[in-house]
Amino acid sequence: MESDAGVVQVTNFRGGFTGEDDLNNGERQQDEAIDLKLIFKEFVERFRVHNDHLYMAMLRGNLAAGLFFMEVEMSHIQQFSSAVFNAILSTPTRALPLFEHAVWELAQEHKLLPPLSRRSSIQLQLYWGVPPTPLRLLAQASVARLVCVSGIVVKVSACHARCVRAAIQCTSCSSKTYINGGRSVDLPPHCLENGGRGTATGGAGFGGGVGQRKCRPNPYTLLPMECEYEDQQIIKVQELPEDVPTGELPRHVTVVVDRYLVDRVSPGSRVQIAGIVSVQEKRGGVEGGGRKGSKGTRAAAGLRAQYLRCVGLMFITAKDGGASVQSVNQNFSSRVRSQSRMAWQVEEEAAFQRFAEQGDVYERLAQSIDPAIFGLQDQKKAIVCLLFGGTRKRQGSNYLRGDMNVLFIGDPSTAKSQLLKFTEKVAPIGIYTSGKGSSAAGLTASVISSGNGDFVLEAGSMVLADGGVVCIDEFDKMREQDQVAIHEAMEQQTISIAKANLTTMLNSRTSVLAAANPTLGSYDPLRSNEDQMDFQSSILSRFDLIFKVIDPRNPEVDNKLAQHVINLHKGGSARHSHSTTTAVVERSFFTKYISYARATRHPRISEDAMSVLLDFYVHVRREAHQQTLDALSNSGGTKAQTPIIQVTARQLESLVRITESMARMRLDVLAHRADAEEAIRLFKSATVDAIKSGVSDQSMTAAQSELVLRIEDALRRRVALGATVEHSRLMSEMARVGFDVKLVERAIYAMMKREELEWRRQRTQIHRLR
Repeated sequence: MESDAGVVQVTNFRGGFTGEDDLNNGERQQDEAIDLKLIFKEFVERFRVHNDHLYMAMLRGNLAAGLFFMEVEMSHIQQFSSAVFNAILSTPTRALPLFEHAVWELAQEHKLLPPLSRRSSIQLQLYWGVPPTPLRLLAQASVARLVCVSGIVVKVSACHARCVRAAIQCTSCSSKTYINGGRSVDLPPHCLENGGRGTATGGAGFGGGVGQRKCRPNPYTLLPMECEYEDQQIIKVQELPEDVPTGELPRHVTVVVDRYLVDRVSPGSRVQIAGIVSVQEKRGGVEGGGRKGSKGTRAAAGLRAQYLRCVGLMFITAKDGGASVQSVNQNFSSRVRSQSRMAWQVEEEAAFQRFAEQGDVYERLAQSIDPAIFGLQDQKKAIVCLLFGGTRKRQGSNYLRGDMNVLFIGDPSTAKSQLLKFTEKVAPIGIYTSGKGSSAAGLTASVISSGNGDFVLEAGSMVLADGGVVCIDEFDKMREQDQVAIHEAMEQQTISIAKANLTTMLNSRTSVLAAANPTLGSYDPLRSNEDQMDFQSSILSRFDLIFKVIDPRNPEVDNKLAQHVINLHKGGSARHSHSTTTAVVERSFFTKYISYARATRHPRISEDAMSVLLDFYVHVRREAHQQTLDALSNSGGTKAQTPIIQVTARQLESLVRITESMARMRLDVLAHRADAEEAIRLFKSATVDAIKSGVSDQSMTAAQSELVLRIEDALRRRVALGATVEHSRLMSEMARVGFDVKLVERAIYAMMKREELEWRRQRTQIHRLR
């Protein structure tokens, strides 16, 4: 769609009138327009909030700052005059220009306009914090009416200047005049002065012609430097992920913003829009064909595509209630700020404070993370810490991230995906995606052509979830180049783009919750982590917590888990006796509480907590160094394997973020020693355990070592030099002989390391090299 808000002028058409009825109707509409203007003027002058004339003060302040707009709250108009409110709802294309002209006249009467200003209008913006209409319900009945919709911005065009008042000059008599502009300016075919003849006075007073000679046909030329322009921008808004019905594709709508609403949103912003449903000619052939010059082409002119002309723009700051919408003008200028905003309700703040003062906030919130999942207490606590996050700090021109990243890697059927789904629902801003179906462009951003030579950015998941959580399932199925693409987004929390002569940087201040499986599908206790994690150290070091989620295969645990699952399917109590000590927090309250804590609390760690973290970090580094030395001494001269999970300064920052998140969830501004100790315990049960596991477990008895050597000899006899065999068939043959499957895998792994064997066809075939 080209940049033009007025391609098609739409009105509420109610049929034609003839003769005297037509004249009376026109007079009645004119009288109604005058009455509405007078009422709106009275509203701006007299409406008060706590004895303050809200809108006169706003108009005076904005014009003094050179801002030719005024934002009006629809609820205030409804309180003052139902006639004006109904006129805006039913006939906005006629009412809003009237009210903008009324505000301009009011500014002139009170001498508020700055001197030497070229502006001829004041923009009227509407603040409308009502439940929005779903995008998929915008039908023909909504055309030419004011609606309120919500969505997420996925594409923003460049800003264009649209001519709204064109200055033209006759080349014969040099007379100047002004006509209405638009996407294209239609010049009059004849001179408008004196029926096509030049006058001695020069027509409009800007200069004149001489004598009475007749002006030639098509005499006008455009004066671009004397025209009046306004900014205009086109944005593409898509349905919010939580509003899309199951099995449906998300709908989107084109929105045209102008003047002071331009460049107010970016891809990823969640917005609520008050706009007029308009239509334009639908370009392209008719569905099912379209021969040039046939009836199909003429029928295409009857098709109309809907778009929205934006008259009010608001940010959505929380999901499920909360501080639902906030004006985009909240931080528009350091001198003038809109007074239209929706803050937290007093009773909500009191409920949050009571919840925090009851104690055991950490345990109660952890128990509320999907109670249908049995066990996984530490993993649930890690998710709670991730949802609240630490404090984002500024160091000069750089920022230290406060958002946490957590990785679950383990056996199938251990509820990893279910935890991710629940987190996406409870987070104020959450997006769920799968690693197999995600590309680097889909996760970060892509540059696409707009069709007219310009290039625009299309935001990916990590940009759309700015300020929230991205849940990536099947993280191990992502291609290596796609994992590398999110390195910058996970640590610096920005995405740099340098493509198609477009260089920019987008914010991706988001937490990443990922789930993955080991290389062979499930954990092998005879192998180290380095052999079972198909990840680079650079990506693993960006995760604050790395959990191994293993099926314990314990009869006692299996019995409890079976009872839990049966209770779920019976519809009874899904919680086991040992986990019913705390009440489950309602999900909607949970979401609001997260939004409130992140918006109002920015905790820092105390000196005691800092000393505890420093001592632990030095101790872990010393242990990791000692493990490396032991591995070198036991390698027997061969190259020792470097641990894939390494302890670096990033892990110390991770401990600080975990500590701060525990203070934030209590609505505290200072993290204490107990918070640091719990952060260390969580870090030990996750990342440190993942570092150490596989080191002591890979030792075998003498009998097992001798059996592995026998299996290697059997494999050499079975697979000839240069031959290739299916992995599944080879395992079946070795099992029929009587060898243990785990030891066979161990023997294959050892031969792989010695480069006797190699994998082929995505680890489905084994080829013998030597």
